[in-house]
Amino acid sequence: MGELTTEVEQCFHLNFGGNLPAMIINEFTIPNFNRIVANFQTYFANSIELKHLTKVDGNILGKILVNQIKMARKRGGWKKKGDLGKVGVDEFLHTSVAMRELLPRHSWSRALLRTINLNQIKGARTVRTALSDLKDHDAINLAKGLSTIILSNMEAKAAVDHWMAQNVALEEFEDWYEWMHPFFCELAQYNLNTSNLGLRLRVFGGAVLSTVDLITDVYMTVQFFSTEG
Repeated sequence: MGELTTEVEQCFHLNFGGNLPAMIINEFTIPNFNRIVANFQTYFANSIELKHLTKVDGNILGKILVNQIKMARKRGGWKKKGDLGKVGVDEFLHTSVAMRELLPRHSWSRALLRTINLNQIKGARTVRTALSDLKDHDAINLAKGLSTIILSNMEAKAAVDHWMAQNVALEEFEDWYEWMHPFFCELAQYNLNTSNLGLRLRVFGGAVLSTVDLITDVYMTVQFFSTEG
């Protein structure tokens, strides 16, 4: 298809003479074939240079990072999942050619991805620092803000849209790198899927209480002026 792209067609032809149960084919044989294809896809995606990354590549790299975090977390108990997830992030940043190019230009990217992995909740404050001036502490605040926005939106793409619109550096980042948005959508979806239900309910409950307080304040104000009249 071109110098940098190719098209791969995956075909299976399985003929066991009807002697192999369908369950084995569906649950073992086909998944193993798919795993081989996924490994090839991962290898080639990790080999792409930063300047050649597209939106499709961003989506694939996001999935690769999520998978790397999952595999890293399997190496220990749930108490260590945050630290092990950071190891998965570091492994991804080392394996991907594009990420190895990105880090020297934007060193705060490591802190951003490591903190997104932790999925910590913090008030989604706007970070007004320009892209060229971002430091690790800015990246940490950005990551924590994304976790809060994810729980408030309950939809990954909308959360990333909100997150980027709220922070000028991220909008500038996307202008430079078109792959960024789908990449972070994959991370947001993973965090949304793995977020604690109780945490979601607390965030939702807090939003409801804030709305009730606002309505109560408006009602009391109206009552006050009505009484004065």
